[in-house]
Amino acid sequence: MISTERKNDPFAALRYKDFRMYLAINFFFTLAYQMQTVVLGFFIYQITHSTFALGILGLSEAMPALAAALYGGFLADKSEKRQMLIYICSVVLFSSPMLLLISLRITALYVQLNHIVLFVYGMICLNGTARAFFYPAAYTIYADSILHKDYANGTTWNNAFKRIAYIVGPAAGGLIYAFAGITVSFYIIVTTILISRVFVFHLKRFPPVFASDEKIWSSLNNGLRFVCKIK
Repeated sequence: MISTERKNDPFAALRYKDFRMYLAINFFFTLAYQMQTVVLGFFIYQITHSTFALGILGLSEAMPALAAALYGGFLADKSEKRQMLIYICSVVLFSSPMLLLISLRITALYVQLNHIVLFVYGMICLNGTARAFFYPAAYTIYADSILHKDYANGTTWNNAFKRIAYIVGPAAGGLIYAFAGITVSFYIIVTTILISRVFVFHLKRFPPVFASDEKIWSSLNNGLRFVCKIK
């Protein structure tokens, strides 16, 4: 009877401290990212009234994220994950306050509009690059923080928290921007990222799982060969 209860325990994955920390880190980071995407979209369109400028905003984030995605996974395997997340959150904690400063009304008195837009693109590019490294490192921690028998339960909790962040983030960003303005929105975004970083410090260290001196292109080539062979 006891073994059956443990087997069907809906909170099995949550009994692992590092998994709880992972959920909190991923939730608050994704929440902040989703809020920031909506807030910056409104801000860029408000100051430019250009759908093209809005499209470039999305491209500025997507291109570095896609370009660095493969290297992000490669580096995550060769790095200590906790330290890697600390560095990533530090980068985002640099770019987001910079976006806060550039969005202040007083900034428009001293900085030309096109320079403000270009600066936003640059900071978003930096955020996109950080995101490309964040998720590979975070998912490695997820895989290493629970036992294999609890993976299914962990996946359920992970997907639930992730979907909540994807839903609440844009809604919260839009509502806060509409009722409180962009300055308050960015204060909340920066605070949310800071909360994510605080949880990183409560993780144990996750050592590299791949210490080979193999170069990235050689590693990718071997990986593709393996996939083709399996198919």
